[in-house]
Amino acid sequence: MQNPYFKSKVMTADRGQLLLMLYDGAIRFNEQALQLLQEEKKVQALAPMGKSLAIIQELQNMLDNTKAPELCDNLERLYVFLQDQIMSAQLNGGKKNLETVGGILKELRSGWAEAIDKVSKSGELRRAG
Repeated sequence: MQNPYFKSKVMTADRGQLLLMLYDGAIRFNEQALQLLQEEKKVQALAPMGKSLAIIQELQNMLDNTKAPELCDNLERLYVFLQDQIMSAQLNGGKKNLETVGGILKELRSGWAEAIDKVSKSGELRRAG
């Protein structure tokens, strides 16, 4: 993390903001990889796919089954599916795989943003700190 502004943003973000930043990164890297595949640059697309995979793995590692076991189980399965789709795209250059990943990541990010907004308006996020 060499950009001091970004580093400051990450260091001062609350948990909800960090979660959304992770989704933003995964979406951005997935879109970069998809663009490179569309340009027939399969080798160059591997790096952003790897970054997207790493972020999804981090999202998976953040799951806390003690708080919402059913939700965590569902997210776990979804994250495994996303990882499988990206790995398949890495092996065969599947644009459809990355389109699927992008759609799911955007839906998840939207849902989390709405939930975080509701929680922050109620003050729960600050108290949960």
